[in-house]
Amino acid sequence: MFISNFHIPVISNRKIKDNKQHTIDEGKKVNDQLKAFQDTYLKMMADLTDELNTRVKEETDYMEAERVRGHDRMAHLEHMLKQEREDRIESLESQLTPVR
Repeated sequence: MFISNFHIPVISNRKIKDNKQHTIDEGKKVNDQLKAFQDTYLKMMADLTDELNTRVKEETDYMEAERVRGHDRMAHLEHMLKQEREDRIESLESQLTPVR
């Protein structure tokens, strides 16, 4: 028959309950820390999203304003060219009328 040299310690029921409660408390603590981290992370992501959307809107507004400004300038230049053409035709007609 084999006899062990090891002595099995007797763990009291109170120690088991204390260890179980400590494990539960630590689990709750870790869970609370994870929730706090997640809340902080979600807030940071929302802030970054808002900042990005604001920058995109500003850039879009700027580009649209530049497009409108360019279009208006082109329309003005086309009007000036048309006016110049009409003025030259009128000037040539007034010069050629006595000759004809």
